[in-house]
Amino acid sequence: MVGKVDLTRPILPVTAPESTQPKSPSKAGTEFKQVFEKEVLRKSIQFSKHAKERMSARNINLSDADLTKLNEAVTKASKKGAKESLILFSHAAFIVNVPNQTVITAVDAESMKENVFTNIDSAVIV
Repeated sequence: MVGKVDLTRPILPVTAPESTQPKSPSKAGTEFKQVFEKEVLRKSIQFSKHAKERMSARNINLSDADLTKLNEAVTKASKKGAKESLILFSHAAFIVNVPNQTVITAVDAESMKENVFTNIDSAVIV
């Protein structure tokens, strides 16, 4: 019976499967915000060619958590008006051009001990 309604059968309410039903607005909004912020943070920081080369040569690897911390540090530096910031981790240091959100160089922990960082106006310790 295409296009006709069978009135001899009981009409049941149509419900979406549990997984597709909308979540409560506050929970859905919170989850969206968390995913959105994570994606924005992940995509906001850039690495210059020089920084990528230094990271590769010095075997500096960043986890997702490290990238999040790096982005948060750059955001904090930006809020304070920083232009060139040293972002210091226990295993590496990064010089970041804050307005462009670009890592311009990277130094591993061993090299940090011998280095003098110049042309920075701020430091964020992570």
